[in-house]
This record gives sequence, C-alpha cells and structure tokens, in this order.
Amino acid sequence: MLTYVALPDMQPASARPVQLDAVTYGGHPLAPSPATVDLDAVAAHACRHLAMLADTDRVVATAALLLPELWEPLRKLAPVPAGALTAVAV
Repeated sequence: MLTYVALPDMQPASARPVQLDAVTYGGHPLAPSPATVDLDAVAAHACRHLAMLADTDRVVATAALLLPELWEPLRKLAPVPAGALTAVAV
C-alpha cells in the first residue's frame, strides 16, 4: 500500500487532533494485514513519516524551516520509518 500525505492548512475551517499513538495491527504474524485500517492510524502513520522526512530529506527539512509553526508538532515525534524494528542484544 502506498499512501500520500500533505500538511494541512494552518487555519482550517474544521479539524480534529490526530491521535498520534494510533496503530493498526493484523490479527496474526503470518497474516499481518488487518481487515480494516482506522483513519486515526493512517493519520498517525503519516505524521510519523513526515517527522522522519523532516529529519532525513534535505528538501523537506528546508521546507520545514520555512513554516516552523506547522512543523513544530511533527518534530516532537520520533523520526523512524514505519515498521522499524529495534535490535535486541542477545
């Protein structure tokens, strides 16, 4: 699945906060795709991805400098790719 996201208007007519801890999982490790994906999980994933791009992509980082009030909330998120695994020392 490929998703796209754009930063919102700074003064939207109607908006609601993104639940940043929203995540959707499949029911089984061998069938990881969930039957449905909640809109909050999609929005949270997009925010985490934008945070990563602001940290790793020169063009996005430059754009973030131009609108710091828009990017400030995203900078508070951990800049990691979706599904990133953490290594465990054995």
